[in-house]
Amino acid sequence: MKQRKLLNSPDVSIWLVAVVAAINLMACKPGIPGKYIQPDEMEQILYEYHMADVIYKTPGNGYQGPEMLSFKVAILKEHGYTEAEFDSSMVYYMRHTEQLRQVYEHIADRLSKEALAMGASVSDVNKYDKLTENGDTANIWTGAQAIVLTTDRPFNLSTFSMPADSTFLPGDKFIFEFDSKFHFQDGMRDAEAVLTLHFANDSIAAHHTKINSSNHFSIQMADNKRIGLKKLKGYFILNSENKQSSSALHLLVMENIRLVRMHTPEPVPAPVVPDSTATDSTATDSIVKLQNNIRQ
Repeated sequence: MKQRKLLNSPDVSIWLVAVVAAINLMACKPGIPGKYIQPDEMEQILYEYHMADVIYKTPGNGYQGPEMLSFKVAILKEHGYTEAEFDSSMVYYMRHTEQLRQVYEHIADRLSKEALAMGASVSDVNKYDKLTENGDTANIWTGAQAIVLTTDRPFNLSTFSMPADSTFLPGDKFIFEFDSKFHFQDGMRDAEAVLTLHFANDSIAAHHTKINSSNHFSIQMADNKRIGLKKLKGYFILNSENKQSSSALHLLVMENIRLVRMHTPEPVPAPVVPDSTATDSTATDSIVKLQNNIRQ
């Protein structure tokens, strides 16, 4: 009887309502609204876009710009979406860049596997990924394999910093590689990648690369004076001043990012070779002494 009274008390009832509400909130986490294309299908559409883009850019295929647009329209039609529905979904994803980044990470992985299936060698697709962090040559990139930038601040900037550890050696060489993919409906494509080496003596070396097309990029830098490093830093930035319309699609995806460190052997000093033209002082002294004896 006491137990029944306890369960029927106002305090316990309020507590039970609070628990049920909390459970419901946990079970109904906010997702992408149903009026937008959901992540799995958006991934498939963008993947097919990329494959169509590869076909269009293959030399000698005979396709022109209008045909590429028809490819994209056909892809949307196959999935049951209009261009307006796709554009509004992309606007949503651009405002939720973490979700878009995950979509593009999956796409990057699929494109790598597709390249292997079509006959590319492992070295062509990801030649540094299997190397260990402690080897003489190693891919030391620990960030995301795909980074999504939009022209809306602060989402137009992605920075990284990597402290040097015991695996870094004086004289190391670094290769920073990535692929850029622009998705712009208007405006100028204007981005930049920067890699900086911070040396043990507090000096800094920087390399700036302008990015204005979808392409593969490679930045090479080295500790040529064998000073040793404190850290590496860098960033990707998409210029947000050149877009013509705030509602148009302005998206830059950095894919297949790698930062390769290579140990370089210390140069061996060249052996000292005696100068055959140098005068032998001993022989010279003897000749002078002999000449003096003759004069006497």
